[in-house]
Amino acid sequence: MNGIAQVLMDDGADVTGYDLEANAATKYLVERGAEVIIGSQEDAKLPSKCDLLLVSSAAKADHSLIMDAKKRGVPVWTRHDLFAYWSETREIIAITGTHGKTTTTAMAAHILRESGSSAGYLVGIHGKGAGRSGDGKTMIIEADEYAKTFLSLRPKLLVIGNMDYDHVDIYPTRESYEATFRQFIRGTQAGGGRTLVNGNSAGSQQLSNVADGTFGGNNADVSVKDITTESDGIRFTVVESGAEHEVFVPVWGRHNVENTVAAMIAARGAGVTLQESIKALKTFQMPYRRQNIFGESGGILYVEDYAHLPEELTASIVSAREHNPDRRIVAVFQPHTASRLEAMMGGFSKTLELAHKAYIVNIYGTKGIRAGSGKYTSQDLADLVPSGVASGSVDETITRLQKELQVGDIVLSMNAGDAVKIAKTLYNNA
Repeated sequence: MNGIAQVLMDDGADVTGYDLEANAATKYLVERGAEVIIGSQEDAKLPSKCDLLLVSSAAKADHSLIMDAKKRGVPVWTRHDLFAYWSETREIIAITGTHGKTTTTAMAAHILRESGSSAGYLVGIHGKGAGRSGDGKTMIIEADEYAKTFLSLRPKLLVIGNMDYDHVDIYPTRESYEATFRQFIRGTQAGGGRTLVNGNSAGSQQLSNVADGTFGGNNADVSVKDITTESDGIRFTVVESGAEHEVFVPVWGRHNVENTVAAMIAARGAGVTLQESIKALKTFQMPYRRQNIFGESGGILYVEDYAHLPEELTASIVSAREHNPDRRIVAVFQPHTASRLEAMMGGFSKTLELAHKAYIVNIYGTKGIRAGSGKYTSQDLADLVPSGVASGSVDETITRLQKELQVGDIVLSMNAGDAVKIAKTLYNNA
C-alpha cells in the first residue's frame, strides 16, 4: 500500500493511512506529508474529509474503517478496483511471475529514473522508490497473482518472468494456479495488449502457446548468450534481430539474467532504449530483502534474501556458490507458513541439500498461525536434509550461529518472515 500512497500523493491527493507499528515505509510517507496513524484500528474512524477508502483484500467487512465508510457513503476500494481504474486512465505495463517480480520491477523502475523517463511505476518494496505517478500516462506495475489481483489489470504489455506454484491457500492445485495466468494473458490480449513470457523457465514455457512471444530462450524474440559470473555481478549478451548487446549488472545469480532482460523489455515498452537500459543497470542495487549483502565481518559474509519457495532457495544458494566457489554456504531458512511447508516439503528438502550446512528456523505463520499448527515441523524438514538442523526460534538460531560459524562462511538467510533480523544482527555483532 505504501507504493500506492506515493503514487496518489504525486497526483495531489491528501493521504491518511493506518498501520499497527511504525516502519521505514510509514516514516517516509510522513516525511512526504502523509498522516499516518499508528496502533490498533479496532475503533478507528475515517478523517472528517474522505473521498475514498482503499483497503487490503484481507480486510474483513466488519472492519471499523469499512463500517464507518459505508455509514458515511464513502466508496471502499481494494487494489482490484484501483488497478481497474488505472487500466482505464493509463497505459499499463505489467510484470508478473511466481518469483522475481519485485526485483524485475525494481530494475525497471531504476531504469526509468536513470534514463530520465517520465513514466510511473509501482513496486512491492518498503519506503522510498516504491511508487511514482510520473507523467500520469504510462506506468510499470508489479502485478501480484495473490488473490488474483492482477486480473483487474488490462496492460498494453504483459511480461511474465516465470510460473511455478504458490499461494496454496488461494489456489488448491497447480492447474488452478496456471489457469489464472492463462486468464491474465487472455484478458491482456482481449484488451489489445501484447504478452511475452520467459522461454527459459519450464513453468512459463507452458504459457508460450497462448502468449505473443518469448524472451530468454535460444529461439526467443530476445535471447541471451555468453553468461559469466564475476565476483561483483553477472555479465551476458542480449541478442535481438541479430544485434548483440553486452550487459553487466552488479547482482548475483543466473536467474537475475532473466529478470534483467524482462526489466529491459518492460522499460522499452515505456520508451527507453536497450542502450539506455544497459547503462542504467550498471548502477542497480537490489531492493530491501532481495539478496541484500550486508558485508563481511570477522571473515564471514552475511546475506539476506526473501527466498521462501523451493525454486527461489535453489536460485539463491546456487548463485552464492557460483560467485564464491571456495567458501562454505550456510543456509538459514525459515519456512513461511505451515501450509507451504506441507505442500512443498520435498522441494525444500532437496534444494537445502545444495548448501554445505542448513539451519531450519521455527515455522513462521500469518494471521496468528505459528509453528505446530500444520502437518510438519521444522524438525521434520531438518531430518530430511543431511546437513540440516532444527535451530529453534529466531533468537535461538542467532545464538547458535554465533557459536558455530567458521571463518570463510557465507551466511545466507532466506525467509519471508521475522527471521529477517538474523543476518543483520549477526553482522552487527560479529
